[in-house]
Amino acid sequence: MQILDVVYFEYKKPPVDSELVYIWDIDKTYLDTHFDTLRGLLRTAFEKAFQKRNVPGTASLLRALTDENSNTPLYFISASPPQMEPKIHQKMRLDSIEPRGVFFKDNFKNFRPNKFKRLKQQVGYKIQAFLELRARLP
Repeated sequence: MQILDVVYFEYKKPPVDSELVYIWDIDKTYLDTHFDTLRGLLRTAFEKAFQKRNVPGTASLLRALTDENSNTPLYFISASPPQMEPKIHQKMRLDSIEPRGVFFKDNFKNFRPNKFKRLKQQVGYKIQAFLELRARLP
């Protein structure tokens, strides 16, 4: 489902009785990505899920926060494009991380002359994603 720049992929329904929600970013906080250069951006886009490296300790931490005894949902909000979702979701499965859903930023809509500044603006997008997530939670 897509609203403005926000594209949401739902993997599981949110629990109805959880008062706590974990929200995590993907790039540079879960995955050790380097897209500050064109070369880094291309490497990030074309590497396979098993080639993606985690920020040390994050996979273990996320598994511990969302183990089978926990009813606390985990969501990711990323400014990565939705085209990265299959590889990122596969990487999460390899790491045994089970998020409820992931929000991605659809920047292809921003490749228009009057929208270019939105390509680098992340705060507005993340606020949209937070509000969309809040609307989905009980």
